[in-house]
Amino acid sequence: MREQHALETIEGKPYVVFADPLPSLRFPATYEAWMDPATYEKVEVSSAFTDPASGKAVKPHRGSLAWNDYRQRWTMIFTEQGGEPSRLGEIWYAESDSSMGPWNRCVKVLTHDRY
Repeated sequence: MREQHALETIEGKPYVVFADPLPSLRFPATYEAWMDPATYEKVEVSSAFTDPASGKAVKPHRGSLAWNDYRQRWTMIFTEQGGEPSRLGEIWYAESDSSMGPWNRCVKVLTHDRY
């Protein structure tokens, strides 16, 4: 699995955060921490995504996470696993104040229903 990384300040300390699309691992943003796997911390993020139009749960498949200077928030773009009308073609957008979430609201921005 290819995960992406982002930098975020958490409790006053900069961290490298790995995500695809949700964060799964982080460590202090220093060379020494990168070299020492003992500093790596597994993170579990709540991901109760819900389609605001239908109220149905949305299951993320793959995606990216990044800070957006314009929105002043963390933004996530991801594909939905098992979506409708396409099983793997629904593209969603979500945002949060922190890379750790909460990520509980999302908006469908594109569908690929004619594969």
